[in-house]
Amino acid sequence: HVSIALDEVVSLGAYYRVRVIQDVDQLGLEVFAVLSGEIEILPSDRITNDANVFGFGSCFAVNFINHLGRLGIAASSSVLSEDINSPRNNRHLLDWVLNGKVNYIAGQLPKLNPEFNPQDFVARLKAATHIVVTLGTIYFLSRVADDGVAVPVMVPGKGGVTSAPTLDELREDIDQILALLRQANPKAVIMMTVSPVPLRGVMHKANPVVANIFSKSMLRAAVETFRRDRRCIYLPIYDAITGLAPHSDFATFGKDDGDFRHLNGLIMETIMRQITSIIV
Repeated sequence: HVSIALDEVVSLGAYYRVRVIQDVDQLGLEVFAVLSGEIEILPSDRITNDANVFGFGSCFAVNFINHLGRLGIAASSSVLSEDINSPRNNRHLLDWVLNGKVNYIAGQLPKLNPEFNPQDFVARLKAATHIVVTLGTIYFLSRVADDGVAVPVMVPGKGGVTSAPTLDELREDIDQILALLRQANPKAVIMMTVSPVPLRGVMHKANPVVANIFSKSMLRAAVETFRRDRRCIYLPIYDAITGLAPHSDFATFGKDDGDFRHLNGLIMETIMRQITSIIV
């Protein structure tokens, strides 16, 4: 690998060594190095001051949208709990609000999130110039129906189990999400991220750390397919955070509110500043 890295044919930057990151300013430089080398965006796809950005997915999507709002950009968001923000659930959510297809989401989401308004969700989706989708987890709850078919559900119940799709099934879920978004808004620029927020726990899984690594790895692998086919712009925020946090000489999660799942505010601000310097 040393000989490959030093080969003159390899472009500058192909070899990368992370130093110990001692403060947030240095973190910002390292984050920019990761993002600038990976984000492929045309000038016409950038978020301009007259853009209208709609984000949905996890609580991280809300943080992303709030940062854009502080920059004076029209931005709004809708959120699913991180623990149920799977491509399978989002696929059924879009099929319900856009096509009126009655499914478990239609029955249970209003109970979990009484403020969710399907009409408002669709209106903001159709008005957006940019749509930011944040994927949180691959897992979804299911139970075996009387006919032997596993039916997705959103809350635990009798016979409920944790289900995880295969990589092909996960790609199919994301493919359908993109198709449904295009159905609603053919002209919008679609950006996709993977949430860095870890799972608190997963039913029937022994260790949430292992379950989380498996989940995020699957999401990241699946997204690469659509990034490569240029069906969406992938923003490697998750990659930068999880790749650089072990090299940081300070905590990146849990110091603001005591919740180990939440990025510290200064870290979030630093990362958002770098990402928007590239896409805005």
